[in-house]
Amino acid sequence: MSATPDLRTFLDELRKLDQLVEIAQSVDWNLEMGAITRYSSERGEAAVLFEKVRDSLDGLRALGIHLGVSNLPGLKHSRIALALGLPASATPGEIVAALVAGRSKPPIKPVEVPAQSLRTNVLYGEAIDINRLPLPYIHRGDGGRYLNTLGVIVMRSPDGEWTNWSIARVQAIGGNRAVGVVAPFQHIGKIHALWKERGQDMPIALCLGVDPVVLFAGGGPLPDNVDEVDFLGAYTGSPIELERAETNDLLIPVSAELVLEGSVSQSELASEGPMGEYVGFIYQGPDDRASRYVYTFDKLAYRDHAIVPFDAAGEPPEENHTVWGTMTAAESLYLLRDAGLTVTDAWAPYEAVNNWLVVSVPEAYAAEQYQPQLLKTIGDIVFHSKAGYPLKSIIVVTDDIDIHDINEIVWALVTRHRHSENGSWVFRDETIWAVSPFLGPAGEPVDKAVLNLLPPPGVRVPPRTKFEVNYPPEIKDAALRKLAGAVHDDPS
Repeated sequence: MSATPDLRTFLDELRKLDQLVEIAQSVDWNLEMGAITRYSSERGEAAVLFEKVRDSLDGLRALGIHLGVSNLPGLKHSRIALALGLPASATPGEIVAALVAGRSKPPIKPVEVPAQSLRTNVLYGEAIDINRLPLPYIHRGDGGRYLNTLGVIVMRSPDGEWTNWSIARVQAIGGNRAVGVVAPFQHIGKIHALWKERGQDMPIALCLGVDPVVLFAGGGPLPDNVDEVDFLGAYTGSPIELERAETNDLLIPVSAELVLEGSVSQSELASEGPMGEYVGFIYQGPDDRASRYVYTFDKLAYRDHAIVPFDAAGEPPEENHTVWGTMTAAESLYLLRDAGLTVTDAWAPYEAVNNWLVVSVPEAYAAEQYQPQLLKTIGDIVFHSKAGYPLKSIIVVTDDIDIHDINEIVWALVTRHRHSENGSWVFRDETIWAVSPFLGPAGEPVDKAVLNLLPPPGVRVPPRTKFEVNYPPEIKDAALRKLAGAVHDDPS
């Protein structure tokens, strides 16, 4: 699998597809960048490269929705596909299949290479002012400007056995300091806890502007103690090249445009948030601001004309959905098949903001199963994996449903789900991301469910009326030819 070697090469591919807009005039980091990106994201418009951002260091650029969806016919998922080394025309099913295939291969360890010389601009310690980076104040109501919404945080367990790449939000404080979410059930929180047990700050490297395929590894729900860089080696078929940081002993992707080396405190806290999040709310929890752990940076290094990507989180689709959601689907499918279940496909529809997973199975397989047990097994596997944290519902359908089409999913929910015995399997008091006030108080467990849209025992799926499945091929071909040659009346 041959992904692009760096972000700039990837942007060249987007230019060829007319999926990159470059704004040469100066833009304001205060809401304007966020507004442009939200507008473009919600409409499937091109990625946006901001050439000049007010108050930023000369030459630094910002990038929005480079992993969003496209409104161009046949290219909706092209940016995701290109980032993963697939043809721009790849379908969601082909994207997930490629990721599952990579997950099924033996991991490939990275290779260390000499530190590259492309990051020619270097600042140390108190000379760093992160507010001079092109950081957006994204939404009206956010707690501040965000340093990291779409970069990879590199960290390692104190014993050196587990290296983790995570994507977690980090808010700028100023100077060489920031504050970020260190969720205890996420990998960043688990490794931080190991350092805290030793009474030591956690060394980190925040890498911005990485080769986009790195974001899929860092944003994916891999299990504990699995190194994302090893998975990425297996996926691409060759070792990932890393270089050693200068101020700590971490290895970082050579593709990064900008790197901040430093540490996360094991004791010092500061206020963070709220922030407009991936479910579409400006929501923190019971309090508008929360105490989070402080980041202190010892070194900043960046390329000439470095590009700093960001995610304007909110209503779909944006990178929380396209990166995290796609990886949730792939990891869930891998786990279900690895457990011996006959599953055709899985998908986390972007419109459902990472709250739904749709799983399809063959009709014959569904007819052979005791459906309550099948629902329970699917829920046990997915909900109790890292992939299951954000999910509220798993929807199980037969594979005549195109699970990548939200219209088909809604139609199946309306026509096939029954509010009766065996209509769902409910899991009580489960863990979930607390980013919606409608779920109840932050941090409290919630009920989740696996929804049964399979035919009841003894009932076969009736023939469908849809054009693609009801009519013979020769009739469909003739219909399309005549429509293409039809002359429309002149309304004048």
